Amino acid sequence: MTRAAEQSAEKWMARAREVVSREAAAVNSLAGQLDDSVVEVARLMLGCKGHILVTGAGTSRAIAHRFAHLLSCCGTSALPLNAADCLHGGAGAITDRDVLYVISKGGHSREINSLVEIAKQKGARIIAHTESPDSPLGKMSDAIYRIEAPEDVDPMA
Repeated sequence: MTRAAEQSAEKWMARAREVVSREAAAVNSLAGQLDDSVVEVARLMLGCKGHILVTGAGTSRAIAHRFAHLLSCCGTSALPLNAADCLHGGAGAITDRDVLYVISKGGHSREINSLVEIAKQKGARIIAHTESPDSPLGKMSDAIYRIEAPEDVDPMA
């Protein structure tokens, strides 16, 4: 390996270690953010007689798909929902036995909040996973799981 290639590899390794350390610190910070709302969210989810329907937009949608999969793997009836598709007929599957778990950093997404309105009209309970409890999403929710990502972890924030 040439000297330039070694230096480049060292830079990449340093950057990789920096990213992993920053992400680990962010995960570790979650413990300090937990409050009584976690119990309320858990009670709603454990009391669900239908499905836990998980949704989000953008990156939150990808996370919602993964979360629905993890819940299903643990024996909880859970499905991911595409909020945009729900606004064009897909919301017909939502019932008053369901819990809609919504992941939205800011809580202002139109398609997400429109889906929440539909789900509420159908009698579903709403859990907001957001940094903004005072957002329109937070105000429509039955329970709020407030999690704030450290600024340096989300480069697109």
